[in-house]
Amino acid sequence: MRILDQAFPGCVFYSDNTDGRFRMMMQREGLSRPLEPTEFSDGTLRFLCLAVALLSPRPPAFIVLNEPENSLHPQMLPALASLIAEASRYSQIWLTSHSPELANLIEKQRSFSLYQLSMADGETRMERLG
Repeated sequence: MRILDQAFPGCVFYSDNTDGRFRMMMQREGLSRPLEPTEFSDGTLRFLCLAVALLSPRPPAFIVLNEPENSLHPQMLPALASLIAEASRYSQIWLTSHSPELANLIEKQRSFSLYQLSMADGETRMERLG
């Protein structure tokens, strides 16, 4: 839950299974009632899905992430970087991003190889950086 605390300060997530249905609820400071999943923002849903996929109890050998920062509030990037760094302890991760900030945040926690793709003369070229 440390990742959720980092991503959603002031929020508490809990499960509700009334009526035989499982729902993840979010209680947020300043709101009079908890939010149901249908009320979560796209960014919240995306982060939760990434967390479930990346923190699997049976991690896959290889994970591909395409611009995982999309739809996320910029303040969530440190939590996303922590999530990816943690997952990289158990899985090889191939990540594409247009966010130098995300790359820098991940690099502070885990070493990795950074490549830049570019187009030249109708060809895609890959160059290792650093």
